[in-house]
Amino acid sequence: MVLCHDVELTIGQMIAYGEPGAANDADGPERPVAAALDVYCKETGLSWTRQARPGSPPNPDRTFFGLGTIEIPA
Repeated sequence: MVLCHDVELTIGQMIAYGEPGAANDADGPERPVAAALDVYCKETGLSWTRQARPGSPPNPDRTFFGLGTIEIPA
């Protein structure tokens, strides 16, 4: 299993936090980390899941603690 962090960061947050190069990507995806995971998983035939707060239904707009997982088949 691969654990992914900050999957819901927006480009605006990345710019505000001073992430190097983020300002150059302001016209890119709203959530760059999630978008990169989508591309990676599509290319590798895997999928990733947003981790929901316990007791909360999964919601791609506002979910959790910013964590995602990729399960690697055995």
